Amino acid sequence: MKKAISGVMASLLAVTILAGCGGESGGGSISSGNTGTTKSAGVTTTTSSTISGEPVYIDPDAANVTGTVNFYTAFAGENGTDALIKEFNSYYPNVEVIPTVYKNNGDGNVGLDTAIMAGNVDVILSFGVANTSARWDNKLLMDITDKLKNDNLDLVKEWGTDTYKSSDGKVYVFPSGGLSVYIAINKDKWDAAGLGDIPSEWTWDE
Repeated sequence: MKKAISGVMASLLAVTILAGCGGESGGGSISSGNTGTTKSAGVTTTTSSTISGEPVYIDPDAANVTGTVNFYTAFAGENGTDALIKEFNSYYPNVEVIPTVYKNNGDGNVGLDTAIMAGNVDVILSFGVANTSARWDNKLLMDITDKLKNDNLDLVKEWGTDTYKSSDGKVYVFPSGGLSVYIAINKDKWDAAGLGDIPSEWTWDE
């Protein structure tokens, strides 16, 4: 069974996160020309650079990394996926990203899980924690705890939350983007109604 990385991915990360994240069998490989290191299914590799304490977002040898990434996403190309791939390829021009859009419904997620088990998925872009947590509970996702650590990427520092850390303390996904909840007030109408200062906090009854 091939494992896949799953995440709500709207930001570029090191090649160890987006590419070269194959699982236990099948799939292509990602190789770095300068070091001769091959990042492939079921193989643990080391990086050529010394960890300095600063986060590593882009592989320093990105232009020489080659390979193919099967990228499954719940978002159509015009909804950001095309722009994400274009930005990724601006750093990794020799990595071919093959997008597949799946429907985020019952049938669509069953199809996605089947594709993961068949070894056809390298990276997932999705949303919500229900399906995601079920996938890591069922061993469908790659443990990327050490990969994040090696690149000095911390969930809270980078993304502001560790919601996507599993109950056993491991990291299988990382968040990207978020849901903003806010109240918009027309200040002109507020003042015209003589409501005074806008409160900074309030409560209400259910």
